[in-house]
Amino acid sequence: MKHFAFFSRLAVTPALLAGMLLAGCTSPVEVTSVGIEEDELRLVIGESAALTVEVSPADAISLLEWESSNPDVAIVDDGGLVVSVSQGEAEISVTAGSFSDVCKVIVTGVPATGITLNAENLQLFTGETAALTAEVFPDDTEDKTVSWSSSAPEVATVDESGLVTALTAGETFITASCGEYQATCNVSVAMMPAKIGDYYYSDGTYSTELDGSKEVIGVVFYVGDPTVNDPTLAREHPDCVNGLVLSITGDEQMAWQENYWDWTLASDYDPDAYVGKWIEENAPEYLTITTYTGLNDNVNMILGYNNTKAIEAFNAAPENSGWPVNAVEHVVSYRDEVAAPEASSDWYLPSPKELSLICTGEWLANIYEITGTEVDMRNELNSVLATIDGAQLLSETDTYMTSSEDEWGSGTFIVYFWDGGVSYSSKGDTSLHARPVLAF
Repeated sequence: MKHFAFFSRLAVTPALLAGMLLAGCTSPVEVTSVGIEEDELRLVIGESAALTVEVSPADAISLLEWESSNPDVAIVDDGGLVVSVSQGEAEISVTAGSFSDVCKVIVTGVPATGITLNAENLQLFTGETAALTAEVFPDDTEDKTVSWSSSAPEVATVDESGLVTALTAGETFITASCGEYQATCNVSVAMMPAKIGDYYYSDGTYSTELDGSKEVIGVVFYVGDPTVNDPTLAREHPDCVNGLVLSITGDEQMAWQENYWDWTLASDYDPDAYVGKWIEENAPEYLTITTYTGLNDNVNMILGYNNTKAIEAFNAAPENSGWPVNAVEHVVSYRDEVAAPEASSDWYLPSPKELSLICTGEWLANIYEITGTEVDMRNELNSVLATIDGAQLLSETDTYMTSSEDEWGSGTFIVYFWDGGVSYSSKGDTSLHARPVLAF
């Protein structure tokens, strides 16, 4: 579209110009050049700006012709006022006689001036998702395209719609960007609470479905805080408050303390020649491994870690080199075969309560009084172990040993895995099974 205007240093109108000619006035001075001062003009949609034109010579009088090469982007009136219409580019030209000049006009959309998110913090469990929504300001921003990124994609990812997926425990920052503006959400990811029967992996993670890309080292048999009654575990592994894991291998039959009778003879039948008494006198930082059979006695407490560490101290003492507790030697050796994750405890020999949890499951009354056949947990764990290549099933016909001594120090507590009953056995009984566990 073309627009016309007369140009003169004077206020000359077409009528005045015609009158001047009819009156015999001197002919108007001809234009020798025309130019627009602005080579380029940048506008936001809806903005306007007046172009400045220079015509030479200064006293020339001429009709100015304005035109836009793309009126859909920018229009110009007969006074050189440019109005932006839509995003894009146009050339505004001015012509005076045979002379002309152009100004490039670039029209952009309304720019963003800010961006916010619907959440500044998120707390997720592994496997969970959450949708983040970004709002770009002002409302009439032309380009509201938002890009998303995660500072730690191994912890949580974010897709192009703002959907956050939690992968592993840790923290990450999810950032939404629009132009030069950003908004950030701090995402904290924790492991989903474990469930009994979950697969436990060498990296300290666990899952209900078997993850073939990871190395399975155990199966969760208890969910809860095992440090409640075990001060040694609480002191050495304060973060192990999630549960207990049964090893998938390491099940071996052996004597609890093969040479216990040698110690009896060497001590001339000293009634105090038993492990629990030695711990009381020489390693007071540990609870004794000797227990009675009442509801409130240690037989009903999760204390396997304490017991194992106390027995390790016993085994390490030079005076006990002739009669070490072989079952704990086995567990210590197993640690070299199957490394425990950094986030867990070492492998240890379970206490009566822990072994009962493996066979019977949670028993709120005194485990020493279990009667009948209470082996539901044994069966559940075996069904999971059967899905793991190379895993050893729990025996359904044999007896498992614990890390506790009876109140006389003459025997070790055991659990019958054919019915869940709790009793004692001779420390020299080589038919007993030892099976490592750990806390996480």
